[in-house]
Amino acid sequence: MTLARTMVVHGPGSDRYREEVITSQDDTVVLSVWDAGEPNAPVLVFAPGTMTHPLVYAECLDAIAAAGISVVGVHPVGHGASPPGRDVLRLATIVRNARDAVAWAAEHFQGPIVLSGSSQGGIVALLAATDANERVRLCLPHNVLLPDLPQTLTVTRLPGSWQRLYPRLRRTLTTLARVLPRLPIPFEWYLDPKRVFTNRAERLEFEADPRSLRRYPLRMVADLVDFDTSPITDGSINVPVVILAASGDPLFTSDYVAEVAAKIAAPSVSLVVLDLPMHLIFVAAPRQTADAVVKIVTDHLG
Repeated sequence: MTLARTMVVHGPGSDRYREEVITSQDDTVVLSVWDAGEPNAPVLVFAPGTMTHPLVYAECLDAIAAAGISVVGVHPVGHGASPPGRDVLRLATIVRNARDAVAWAAEHFQGPIVLSGSSQGGIVALLAATDANERVRLCLPHNVLLPDLPQTLTVTRLPGSWQRLYPRLRRTLTTLARVLPRLPIPFEWYLDPKRVFTNRAERLEFEADPRSLRRYPLRMVADLVDFDTSPITDGSINVPVVILAASGDPLFTSDYVAEVAAKIAAPSVSLVVLDLPMHLIFVAAPRQTADAVVKIVTDHLG
């Protein structure tokens, strides 16, 4: 991982913001950096949700930086400002991008590092924490997922009553992905937009964003239900994990998140549930979510 160049951008939100460009295994990755202005301040490395980029969460991330925690938002390969990679997109690639962003943060900031992310980004943060840089002191994912659990089917738009068929569905999807890895799968084919977005305006904003993707290759979709969960449950995570969730999240229900949390092996695992009725808490409730993140980080890192 090497720094390629710096772009100073006036915005979004404040003069705290700039963009950095790194290479991640020969791919170009853009970082959105909100600098709190204190070298020893904690640094939150943030992975965005499905098909999005950090600027979708700009109001929340800027508020976190205003409270004294620098933020490094990752534009995964092919997402946001980062150009497509050379190979078909894989979940492992996005996790590697997050780890390389951590390495960059460790080189350019002096404070402790927190691995974080929202929705799919929360899963990425948890996976990245299984092989974390020694400067990482906390993993703070918004929502978590273990594909081995049949209940994971409830996160998709498939009927929950199909849980007994889930192992067969996983094998079928993985087999198809080997044959047709680049087959484009639209967002709404596997996630229900009505459960993802708080309202129609939020969905239209996502669809109008030229930097957000509309589909993933089948190989990437298959990865989301077939990644190796053993490092999450075998003690490979050596930092505390604090899971952030919303009580009324229609996509990742409280029961599901609690079940996954119980299976994570880490020095400590705790669950902070905000009284919010939506999935995209970093977008729809930016101030309340920022306050919660700042409190969690402060409580754990001082």
